[in-house]
Amino acid sequence: MDYTKEDADELLTRVYKYLDNYNKISHKEYKISASGGYAQSTPGASLSKEDVKALFSKADEHMYQQKQIFHQDLDK
Repeated sequence: MDYTKEDADELLTRVYKYLDNYNKISHKEYKISASGGYAQSTPGASLSKEDVKALFSKADEHMYQQKQIFHQDLDK
């Protein structure tokens, strides 16, 4: 199955909303958070070891950007 950037964004949004709701109703002394990242490749493409490493690097970079946004929102 092929997934789009919009599918990935929607999944991350659902996870973030779920955790936000959980934190609101749990009344715990701590909050649970997560950051997620993704990278895209051409469906059915033959990927070399270097291609896979590059995809993981892009996903890590995206996750780090999401983490920065999360922490900026906490500071507001």
